[in-house]
Amino acid sequence: KDKSEKIFALAFVKLMRYDGTTLRDGEHDLIVYKAEAKKLEDFSTYLSLPSTKIELEEKGHSTAGKGMQNLGSCTISKDSFQISTLVCSTKLTQNDVHWDLC
Repeated sequence: KDKSEKIFALAFVKLMRYDGTTLRDGEHDLIVYKAEAKKLEDFSTYLSLPSTKIELEEKGHSTAGKGMQNLGSCTISKDSFQISTLVCSTKLTQNDVHWDLC
């Protein structure tokens, strides 16, 4: 690893949702965070933060505005990153209805 290479920004997505279901298929607007490289190396710094713009709005933060917002030790960049997902699993579901089989 080249020591001159440092993390300058980060975007991530959570594959498991808070209700135990998997990430829904489709497009997702990811938040790009800027922070010091040392802070971004510790996953606990950012895994508690929202990963998508929808998640950010659900937590009561605005996605509008030209300035950068601070969330904890990370700053939300005005940049964004869009991904498209197609999750395939034989054990997990995107449906939040839980079935009990006897």
